[in-house]
Amino acid sequence: NIWTAEADRMMDYDNQTYWMARPDTIAHRIDVDLGAVYWIDSVEVHFFFVPETFFVRVTETLENPTWVEIGSMFDASRWSVYVARRLARARYVQIEVVSPFEDLDEVIGTAIRDIAVLVDQNLARYQTAVADS
Repeated sequence: NIWTAEADRMMDYDNQTYWMARPDTIAHRIDVDLGAVYWIDSVEVHFFFVPETFFVRVTETLENPTWVEIGSMFDASRWSVYVARRLARARYVQIEVVSPFEDLDEVIGTAIRDIAVLVDQNLARYQTAVADS
């Protein structure tokens, strides 16, 4: 099931708004076209209602694509912001939801506030450092 929306409906400048999948949607994906190939070092997904299981993948092309998984989360109910860190070349970012937000009343679906693709971050920030003195 692929959901399509105009860019100004899926992504906007207000992180207090969000996109929500229909609650009866079991699996779905969100594809983002960056418009050109970039070296990226992380993808942040800001959830409003977090799915149980999802994957974050990137590829340079849609013609015979080679999707590179840069992150995944299982039992993600505790996290509202998910950060996938991996240096990769990407034009297309895909968030595949395999198991959606679980709403027992079936009124609410997985919801995303924002997707951030970051370039040129401090790659040493998350590494272990060792000093000899």
